[in-house]
Amino acid sequence: MKTFSAYYLLLIFIAVSISSCTEKKDITGSLYVSMAINNNECEQISELDDVDMIVYNSSLDSLRIMPVTAAQFRIDNLPLGEKRIVLRKPGYIEVSSSSIVNTGETDTLNKILLIKELPFSYSEFSASYQNERVTFLLSTDYTTDDTYLTGDVFCFGKQRSVSINESLFTMPAGYFPANSVSNDMSFTTSLSKSLLQSKGFTTNDTVFIVAYPINFCFEWLLDEQEDDPGITLKMTNPSPIAYFIME
Repeated sequence: MKTFSAYYLLLIFIAVSISSCTEKKDITGSLYVSMAINNNECEQISELDDVDMIVYNSSLDSLRIMPVTAAQFRIDNLPLGEKRIVLRKPGYIEVSSSSIVNTGETDTLNKILLIKELPFSYSEFSASYQNERVTFLLSTDYTTDDTYLTGDVFCFGKQRSVSINESLFTMPAGYFPANSVSNDMSFTTSLSKSLLQSKGFTTNDTVFIVAYPINFCFEWLLDEQEDDPGITLKMTNPSPIAYFIME
Protein backbone atom coordinates (compact mmCIF):
# COMPACT_ATOMS: atom_id res chain seq x y z
CA MET A 1 0.00 0.00 0.00
CA LYS A 2 2.85 2.38 0.82
CA THR A 3 4.50 1.65 -2.52
CA PHE A 4 1.21 2.25 -4.36
CA SER A 5 0.65 5.60 -2.57
CA ALA A 6 4.22 6.72 -3.17
CA TYR A 7 3.82 5.95 -6.89
CA TYR A 8 0.76 8.20 -7.24
CA LEU A 9 2.35 10.95 -5.16
CA LEU A 10 5.27 10.88 -7.59
CA LEU A 11 2.91 11.20 -10.59
CA ILE A 12 1.12 14.14 -8.98
CA PHE A 13 4.45 15.87 -8.28
CA ILE A 14 5.55 15.42 -11.89
CA ALA A 15 2.21 16.77 -13.22
CA VAL A 16 2.36 19.82 -10.98
CA SER A 17 5.96 20.49 -12.01
CA ILE A 18 5.09 20.28 -15.72
CA SER A 19 2.10 22.58 -15.20
CA SER A 20 4.23 25.13 -13.35
CA CYS A 21 6.83 25.18 -16.11
CA THR A 22 4.12 25.63 -18.75
CA GLU A 23 2.53 28.53 -16.88
CA LYS A 24 5.86 30.31 -16.54
CA LYS A 25 6.58 30.09 -20.27
CA ASP A 26 5.83 33.35 -22.06
CA ILE A 27 3.71 32.75 -25.16
CA THR A 28 4.21 35.40 -27.83
CA GLY A 29 3.21 35.90 -31.42
CA SER A 30 4.09 37.93 -34.50
CA LEU A 31 2.25 40.51 -36.59
CA TYR A 32 2.74 41.10 -40.31
CA VAL A 33 2.17 44.72 -41.38
CA SER A 34 2.19 46.34 -44.82
CA MET A 35 1.90 50.03 -45.59
CA ALA A 36 1.97 52.53 -48.46
CA ILE A 37 2.73 56.25 -48.61
CA ASN A 38 1.00 58.55 -51.10
CA ASN A 39 1.90 62.12 -52.00
CA ASN A 40 -0.59 64.88 -52.89
CA GLU A 41 -0.84 63.58 -56.45
CA CYS A 42 -1.95 60.22 -54.97
CA GLU A 43 1.21 58.61 -56.28
CA GLN A 44 2.85 55.98 -54.12
CA ILE A 45 6.34 56.96 -53.00
CA SER A 46 9.12 54.67 -51.82
CA GLU A 47 10.82 56.99 -49.30
CA LEU A 48 10.25 55.79 -45.74
CA ASP A 49 12.13 58.60 -44.02
CA ASP A 50 10.79 59.61 -40.59
CA VAL A 51 8.08 56.93 -40.43
CA ASP A 52 7.59 55.68 -36.87
CA MET A 53 5.41 52.86 -35.59
CA ILE A 54 3.98 52.44 -32.10
CA VAL A 55 2.35 49.23 -30.87
CA TYR A 56 -0.23 49.56 -28.07
CA ASN A 57 -2.12 46.96 -26.10
CA SER A 58 -5.84 47.18 -25.25
CA SER A 59 -5.03 49.47 -22.29
CA LEU A 60 -3.12 51.79 -24.68
CA ASP A 61 0.17 50.98 -22.99
CA SER A 62 3.04 51.35 -25.43
CA LEU A 63 4.59 47.95 -26.14
CA ARG A 64 6.99 48.83 -28.93
CA ILE A 65 8.27 52.01 -30.62
CA MET A 66 10.38 51.59 -33.72
CA PRO A 67 11.27 53.30 -37.01
CA VAL A 68 9.80 51.75 -40.14
CA THR A 69 12.42 50.86 -42.72
CA ALA A 70 10.39 48.73 -45.15
CA ALA A 71 6.89 48.81 -46.62
CA GLN A 72 6.29 45.24 -45.40
CA PHE A 73 7.61 44.07 -42.06
CA ARG A 74 6.98 41.64 -39.23
CA ILE A 75 6.89 42.44 -35.53
CA ASP A 76 7.99 39.49 -33.39
CA ASN A 77 7.74 38.61 -29.71
CA LEU A 78 4.44 40.39 -29.05
CA PRO A 79 2.43 39.32 -26.01
CA LEU A 80 -0.97 37.90 -26.85
CA GLY A 81 -4.10 40.07 -26.79
CA GLU A 82 -5.56 43.06 -28.58
CA LYS A 83 -3.12 45.32 -30.39
CA ARG A 84 -3.29 48.73 -32.03
CA ILE A 85 -0.72 49.91 -34.55
CA VAL A 86 -0.08 53.63 -35.06
CA LEU A 87 1.95 54.93 -38.01
CA ARG A 88 3.27 58.49 -37.98
CA LYS A 89 5.16 60.58 -40.52
CA PRO A 90 5.61 64.38 -40.23
CA GLY A 91 3.26 66.18 -42.63
CA TYR A 92 1.04 63.11 -43.07
CA ILE A 93 -2.28 62.08 -41.54
CA GLU A 94 -1.60 59.79 -38.59
CA VAL A 95 -3.35 56.42 -38.96
CA SER A 96 -4.21 54.06 -36.14
CA SER A 97 -5.13 50.53 -37.18
CA SER A 98 -8.13 48.62 -35.96
CA SER A 99 -7.67 46.47 -32.88
CA ILE A 100 -6.55 42.95 -33.68
CA VAL A 101 -5.98 39.83 -31.61
CA ASN A 102 -2.63 38.11 -31.81
CA THR A 103 -3.20 34.35 -31.93
CA GLY A 104 0.25 33.12 -30.98
CA GLU A 105 1.38 32.62 -34.55
CA THR A 106 1.62 35.29 -37.28
CA ASP A 107 -1.39 37.56 -37.75
CA THR A 108 -1.76 39.87 -40.75
CA LEU A 109 -2.97 43.46 -40.57
CA ASN A 110 -4.69 45.09 -43.55
CA LYS A 111 -2.50 47.52 -45.48
CA ILE A 112 -2.17 50.92 -43.78
CA LEU A 113 -2.16 53.97 -46.05
CA LEU A 114 -0.37 57.22 -45.16
CA ILE A 115 -1.37 60.28 -47.18
CA LYS A 116 -0.28 63.90 -47.10
CA GLU A 117 -2.06 66.35 -44.83
CA LEU A 118 -2.61 69.68 -46.56
CA PRO A 119 -0.55 72.52 -45.04
CA PHE A 120 -3.48 74.81 -44.28
CA SER A 121 -6.84 75.08 -42.56
CA TYR A 122 -9.84 77.38 -42.79
CA SER A 123 -9.69 80.50 -40.64
CA GLU A 124 -13.46 80.97 -40.96
CA PHE A 125 -16.22 78.45 -41.57
CA SER A 126 -20.01 78.78 -41.47
CA ALA A 127 -22.99 76.76 -42.70
CA SER A 128 -26.67 77.41 -43.42
CA TYR A 129 -29.50 75.02 -44.26
CA GLN A 130 -32.65 75.70 -46.26
CA ASN A 131 -34.93 73.66 -48.54
CA GLU A 132 -32.85 70.55 -47.98
CA ARG A 133 -29.69 72.24 -49.21
CA VAL A 134 -26.66 73.17 -47.15
CA THR A 135 -24.33 76.06 -48.01
CA PHE A 136 -20.78 76.25 -46.65
CA LEU A 137 -18.69 79.45 -46.52
CA LEU A 138 -14.94 78.96 -46.03
CA SER A 139 -12.01 81.36 -45.77
CA THR A 140 -8.27 80.70 -46.00
CA ASP A 141 -5.06 82.60 -46.70
CA TYR A 142 -3.47 79.62 -48.44
CA THR A 143 -1.99 80.07 -51.90
CA THR A 144 0.08 77.66 -53.98
CA ASP A 145 1.25 77.04 -57.52
CA ASP A 146 0.72 73.29 -57.14
CA THR A 147 -1.89 71.67 -59.38
CA TYR A 148 -2.77 68.55 -57.37
CA LEU A 149 -6.49 68.08 -56.71
CA THR A 150 -7.81 69.38 -53.41
CA GLY A 151 -11.24 69.46 -51.81
CA ASP A 152 -12.97 69.32 -48.45
CA VAL A 153 -14.49 66.72 -46.18
CA PHE A 154 -17.34 67.87 -43.93
CA CYS A 155 -18.00 65.91 -40.72
CA PHE A 156 -21.45 66.13 -39.10
CA GLY A 157 -22.32 65.41 -35.48
CA LYS A 158 -24.56 66.29 -32.55
CA GLN A 159 -21.72 67.53 -30.35
CA ARG A 160 -19.50 70.59 -30.69
CA SER A 161 -16.56 68.20 -30.33
CA VAL A 162 -17.30 66.76 -33.78
CA SER A 163 -14.16 65.58 -35.60
CA ILE A 164 -13.03 63.15 -38.29
CA ASN A 165 -13.28 60.32 -35.72
CA GLU A 166 -16.30 61.58 -33.78
CA SER A 167 -18.98 62.19 -36.38
CA LEU A 168 -22.27 60.64 -37.41
CA PHE A 169 -21.41 60.89 -41.09
CA THR A 170 -19.00 62.60 -43.48
CA MET A 171 -19.48 64.33 -46.83
CA PRO A 172 -16.50 64.79 -49.18
CA ALA A 173 -16.90 67.73 -51.56
CA GLY A 174 -15.84 68.15 -55.18
CA TYR A 175 -12.20 68.51 -56.16
CA PHE A 176 -10.36 71.26 -58.00
CA PRO A 177 -6.70 72.21 -58.67
CA ALA A 178 -4.92 73.47 -55.55
CA ASN A 179 -3.69 76.60 -57.33
CA SER A 180 -7.31 77.71 -57.74
CA VAL A 181 -8.01 77.79 -53.99
CA SER A 182 -9.36 81.27 -53.22
CA ASN A 183 -9.46 83.20 -49.98
CA ASP A 184 -13.24 83.00 -49.75
CA MET A 185 -15.13 80.00 -51.10
CA SER A 186 -18.79 79.00 -51.16
CA PHE A 187 -20.14 75.51 -51.69
CA THR A 188 -23.80 74.43 -51.84
CA THR A 189 -25.04 70.86 -52.06
CA SER A 190 -28.18 68.87 -51.34
CA LEU A 191 -28.67 67.41 -47.86
CA SER A 192 -31.99 65.68 -47.43
CA LYS A 193 -33.95 65.58 -44.19
CA SER A 194 -34.27 61.84 -44.64
CA LEU A 195 -30.46 61.47 -44.54
CA LEU A 196 -30.21 63.62 -41.41
CA GLN A 197 -33.03 61.66 -39.79
CA SER A 198 -31.37 58.36 -40.66
CA LYS A 199 -28.30 59.59 -38.76
CA GLY A 200 -30.35 60.42 -35.65
CA PHE A 201 -31.19 64.09 -36.14
CA THR A 202 -34.70 65.42 -35.51
CA THR A 203 -36.44 68.75 -36.12
CA ASN A 204 -34.83 71.68 -34.21
CA ASP A 205 -31.65 69.70 -33.50
CA THR A 206 -28.36 71.58 -33.78
CA VAL A 207 -26.16 70.04 -36.46
CA PHE A 208 -22.46 70.70 -35.80
CA ILE A 209 -19.95 70.53 -38.66
CA VAL A 210 -16.18 70.65 -38.98
CA ALA A 211 -14.29 70.81 -42.28
CA TYR A 212 -10.84 69.58 -43.29
CA PRO A 213 -9.02 70.35 -46.56
CA ILE A 214 -8.06 67.09 -48.26
CA ASN A 215 -6.43 65.78 -51.39
CA PHE A 216 -8.09 63.37 -53.77
CA CYS A 217 -6.82 60.11 -52.28
CA PHE A 218 -8.22 60.96 -48.83
CA GLU A 219 -11.42 59.16 -49.85
CA TRP A 220 -9.43 55.94 -49.88
CA LEU A 221 -8.92 56.41 -46.15
CA LEU A 222 -12.66 57.03 -45.70
CA ASP A 223 -13.38 53.80 -47.56
CA GLU A 224 -10.98 51.92 -45.28
CA GLN A 225 -12.61 53.51 -42.23
CA GLU A 226 -16.06 52.49 -43.47
CA ASP A 227 -14.90 48.90 -43.98
CA ASP A 228 -13.18 48.85 -40.58
CA PRO A 229 -14.64 51.32 -38.02
CA GLY A 230 -11.70 50.57 -35.74
CA ILE A 231 -9.42 52.70 -37.93
CA THR A 232 -8.90 56.20 -36.56
CA LEU A 233 -7.23 59.21 -38.16
CA LYS A 234 -5.43 62.13 -36.55
CA MET A 235 -5.61 65.37 -38.53
CA THR A 236 -4.15 68.64 -37.23
CA ASN A 237 -5.93 71.13 -39.52
CA PRO A 238 -9.64 71.25 -38.59
CA SER A 239 -11.73 74.33 -39.37
CA PRO A 240 -13.66 76.25 -36.71
CA ILE A 241 -16.93 74.52 -35.80
CA ALA A 242 -19.99 75.59 -37.81
CA TYR A 243 -23.60 74.67 -37.17
CA PHE A 244 -27.18 75.02 -38.36
CA ILE A 245 -30.59 74.15 -36.93
CA MET A 246 -32.41 71.32 -38.66
CA GLU A 247 -35.76 72.56 -39.96
